[in-house]
Amino acid sequence: MLLRVKAVREFRRKCLVSLPVPISTSSPTPSEAIEEPAFGFEEPQKHAKNNGPRGPLTFTIGRVAPRSKSPRNILLAALAYFLLVFTTGFVLGAFRTLLIAPRTGHFVAVLLELPLMLAVSWFVCIRVLRRFPVPDGAAAHAAVGAAAFLMLLLAELVLTAAAFGGTPATFAANLLTPHGALGLAGQIAFALFPLLQGRR
Repeated sequence: MLLRVKAVREFRRKCLVSLPVPISTSSPTPSEAIEEPAFGFEEPQKHAKNNGPRGPLTFTIGRVAPRSKSPRNILLAALAYFLLVFTTGFVLGAFRTLLIAPRTGHFVAVLLELPLMLAVSWFVCIRVLRRFPVPDGAAAHAAVGAAAFLMLLLAELVLTAAAFGGTPATFAANLLTPHGALGLAGQIAFALFPLLQGRR
């Protein structure tokens, strides 16, 4: 009987020795659990504040830096506006002169072409001013339209001389005809579109 009691005591002693000793039996309070850094994100944020705008966690999502409104963009916008509209007008003008004007006359042909050219000019003007933002104010937008208008007149004068052997006098005389005056009115509207876009 005595040996059995000793064996039981020895067994209990071995079990107590093999159990791990807990460091702390108290569970953390809710406030302590909240203040603990989660997955190591708190420390990099502290470094980001110390490192300034180029810290490891300092970045912007979904924002694009606005383009600078440089005065140089006035010339770039006018050039892009002129090139795109003039190219479209050259294609439509060839189609009008060769296919429509022989059947309807020049005035009706220009009258049919004009709404399409104005729509194209308006759309191109919007895209160009977004691509090359000019300084705020009516003067800058009016300068875009004026420069593009001068480029357009000069290009038509060169095209008239190169393709049809015309002179500046014949070019000016053509503007005094009904279809020429209608085309000139469309070109003036083309020149005013940047100013109208700037007031929106």
